Amino acid sequence: MALMRCTKCRVALPEEDRIAHYSSPWHNYNIRRNIAKKGPLTKEDFEERIAEHYRIQQQEQQKKSVVYKCKICRKTFKSEATCEQHMKSKKHLAAVKKASEKKGKNLELKEVIQSRVINDNDDASTTSSQAIPLQNIPLRSCLFCPHESETLTESLEHMLHVHNFFVPFLSYVTSVEGLLMYLGRVVGEQGRCMTCAKTFHSLEGCWHHMSACGHNRITFYEEDTTMDEFFDFNKERASSVSEASEGSLGQLVVREAKRYPVRINDLEELVLSDGARLGHRKHIRVYDQKIRLEDTRDCVVIPKLTARYRALCMPGYGLPADLNKIQQHKEYTKKILKYKMRNELKHNNDKFFKIYT
Repeated sequence: MALMRCTKCRVALPEEDRIAHYSSPWHNYNIRRNIAKKGPLTKEDFEERIAEHYRIQQQEQQKKSVVYKCKICRKTFKSEATCEQHMKSKKHLAAVKKASEKKGKNLELKEVIQSRVINDNDDASTTSSQAIPLQNIPLRSCLFCPHESETLTESLEHMLHVHNFFVPFLSYVTSVEGLLMYLGRVVGEQGRCMTCAKTFHSLEGCWHHMSACGHNRITFYEEDTTMDEFFDFNKERASSVSEASEGSLGQLVVREAKRYPVRINDLEELVLSDGARLGHRKHIRVYDQKIRLEDTRDCVVIPKLTARYRALCMPGYGLPADLNKIQQHKEYTKKILKYKMRNELKHNNDKFFKIYT
């Protein structure tokens, strides 16, 4: 059996294995080492390096799949370095100290930081080890957290003060209960944000998105939406008529009528019911002008002209008449030339004319 010797790998091989050896990763790696003026590796050393490389690559992939969550501050981090930097911050240390005083003991690291492995298809900011599945949110439950209230009014008060959520155009809503039940189905069952319509696979992920992005308001995307059935803008305005209601102390409380748009005049201004006018924003350059009308009163005009004539040494306003007329003419010429030069430089375009003095 004929043998051949590979000068790069320094091994003897059968002739029939020549093509397979030349196309192997081991041979190609030794060629690159030879170009770098390094010695060849044996096959055993090469296989050990490949196994070590795969092991390190797998560890790096596992690190990328691990996210860290601070239970105290309710923040999620995608790397260990950012989590350690957060743990050294003053805000985190103050929150941990406050939580420790509240529980009466020092909190351990595992009670503060929670690490979990996520899948490639999951979002690190929305995945949790105990994710709440999508489900319908009851009527008296909060749309942004698991809080439950006894009455509908308490639930609305909670969402207003804690999450800054309010129902827009409340005077035109036909059914507040129906609107909240519809939003509960949108957020709970569909996992869709009520502001940007982004969908999530868990209820906790949707809550985290709305809290982090400030999407705690109802947005009307188009003219005809599915929420039109809960609003009636054609009914009589409740604010146009003064309403009276009985106060908590038995006193009669009169609500003042609110102003509302009436028409748009020829200047494209919105005229309100109380007579106020709102201009269009495309005329903002006109509204920003600060026009000062010229004051034509004699008590203002005469002193200005007198001062100007005296500065120019005009006859009768400059030097006394008994002085030499030649000297007076020289002073007048000097003043008028200085005034002309200053005036010409002031009105000239600096882009094309400059004088360096």
